[in-house]
Parts: sequence; structure tokens; C-alpha cells
Amino acid sequence: MGVDGGAITTTSVPVTTGSIESRVADVGAFRVARIVFPPELTLPLHSHPRATVAVILRGGFDGTTRGGSHPCPTGSMLTEPAGEDHGNRFAPAGATVLVVQPDPARAELLEPFAALLDRFDYQQNGFVGGLARRASNELNAGDAVAPFALEGLILELLATAARVRNPNGSRSGRRPPPWLDEARDLLHARPGENLRVSEVAEVIYKCTAIYRPDDERTLIWNDPDLSIRWPVEAPIVSGKDARGFPLSRAECYA
Repeated sequence: MGVDGGAITTTSVPVTTGSIESRVADVGAFRVARIVFPPELTLPLHSHPRATVAVILRGGFDGTTRGGSHPCPTGSMLTEPAGEDHGNRFAPAGATVLVVQPDPARAELLEPFAALLDRFDYQQNGFVGGLARRASNELNAGDAVAPFALEGLILELLATAARVRNPNGSRSGRRPPPWLDEARDLLHARPGENLRVSEVAEVIYKCTAIYRPDDERTLIWNDPDLSIRWPVEAPIVSGKDARGFPLSRAECYA
């Protein structure tokens, strides 16, 4: 940051500035990076030459702009337009961030995402977080198909985030119920824990609005993909539960 003729100027820097580890890949129209930042690092106001989409995989930071600051915990997504000033103050645990920077020369591909990429935006979405983790894994894959898988995941991530911001652009025109993201955020925040149904349901019931039967979905109780070892061999289930679908056929909101 400096002063030029009385006006405050900032520096355009790479997204890896200040990091202790990074892995970067150029796939199609995107530069994708998984970046590890050290604990309590502070980056003053700066900018990037490309628009930036950042999904926090671990840890977090406070994102600052000239208009204020916003906490960005694990699972959140932040978008920053090209050339716009912002700063970062990282948490005591540091942060691992998946960063996506579209190629501005590919305007025809990026046009559907313009409303997302051309402004500062913040959101927490379980689907976006899951796609970001899968994209991070593809950065490690190193095989011949990894670039194709990575590019596909990034396009799906941007499409999901854009639809959340513009639900009328989706086929259904409906946003998912608010409790759905709350439940997903809880599950993603506590990976590896044996959560009881009551712990997840507590979040769902606090956030659910008026009951709508047409919003209800049912998973089949004996889905082989879930491999749940039930303590009984022939349970008595309701007709509705017996007609449920396996998770592989479940409807997904985007």
C-alpha cells in the first residue's frame, strides 16, 4: 500500500502471497490453487488481477474491504472482483483455502457467472464446500483424467454458487429450505464424529419454516450404499419408508 498524489494505492499480488504451502493447476479457463496460510497472518489491503473465488477448507480469516470486515469460517465462500481492494487477517489456526481464478480472456464461458464474479459476495453452502473438498483432492490425483475432473468440479461449484445468488435462473426457481444448509454445515464442521440423529434434528427443527408435504423426501431404510448395520433383521417400517429412494437417486438442490 502507498500514497500517490494524496490517494491511497494498493498493490496487485498473487493469491499465494504470505502462504507457507500451495499447489496450483491451470485447467481450462481456470487457475485453481490450494493454499495454506500460517496462523495470525495479516495481509493489508491488496488486489488480484483476476476475479477470485475462495472456499475455506480449514481454519478461517476475517476478510476486510474498504467498507468493513466479514468473518470467513470453514465452509464459507468469498468472491472478490478483479482489481478490488481487500485484506485478510487469519485465525490462530491459520487457514487452508481453495482458490479459483477464472481466465478473463474466456468471457464467453464466464458470462453466466458474471453476477457472482463482478462483486464482493459471501455465502455458506454445503454443496459448494463439498465440491471444493473434492476439487482439492483432484489437485493431488496427478493422473491423466484429473484435469478434466477438476475443471468439471469447478464449473459445478460456480454454477451452484451462482444459482444460490440467482435462484430464478435455476429450472425450479426455488431455493432449498434454510434448514438444509444448516444441517449440512453441522455435518461438515464435525467430520468423523458419530453424530446422533437428535443432534442434527435439533438444528433442523430450529430452522424449519412451515411444514410443506411436497418438500418431504425419504431415503430407503436399507440402502446398500450406506451400509448401516441395523440391530434387527426384519424391521417393521411404514409404507412411506418402504417406498424411499436410495441416496444415489436422491434429489439435489443447486
